[in-house]
Amino acid sequence: MTEKAVKKEFDGYVKSVSLKALDELDPTQVVDVNLPPDRIKSLLRDEIRQEMARVKTGFQEQSDFIVETAANGEVTEDARSKFLELDLYYSNYFGDEERKAKFGDELGDYFEKTVTDVAPLAESDEEDFWDSVEETYDKEEAVEVLQGYFSRSEILERYTDEMVLTMALDTGLPIEEVEYTEESVRVFAEGEAEMRDRVEEQADLVYD
Repeated sequence: MTEKAVKKEFDGYVKSVSLKALDELDPTQVVDVNLPPDRIKSLLRDEIRQEMARVKTGFQEQSDFIVETAANGEVTEDARSKFLELDLYYSNYFGDEERKAKFGDELGDYFEKTVTDVAPLAESDEEDFWDSVEETYDKEEAVEVLQGYFSRSEILERYTDEMVLTMALDTGLPIEEVEYTEESVRVFAEGEAEMRDRVEEQADLVYD
């Protein structure tokens, strides 16, 4: 497959994760005002969509960079550093330097593993994504590789204590800014979990 074809496939996966996250996000978990939940959701709809689009863009850039690096065939320290620069959650982590370094190491290891796993797909002569997966991996390996790609939230969940994501509000509510760190990680994890289920279902169809 070409680098462009692999990117296109993962772009679709990223979009699905993001849509699930947006659907799961509950504004009442981040805004403490005395209004019915449906009213809060209505007031914050535009702000939420804009903020989730920002999160999706970061995720998309990282996914594209994984495929680009896989196609180039080498993970360098500069590449690991760039991957961290693209990570919205890492960029907004404000814990002590030792713990942030550990966070960065875990994300860097995730990056390196996914690059290694994706590289054979980019090198495959097959034109269809799942044909290249089947050619490269047996069923168990395929599920492990693709589910592993959608497991970054497991790392994020360990570091929400000193992570700060905020969203400015212009809604008429008596609040100008809210923190949504834990809710963002929670819904991202929900999106990834759904994608891992879909990977397993697709593998059942392809290999059986």
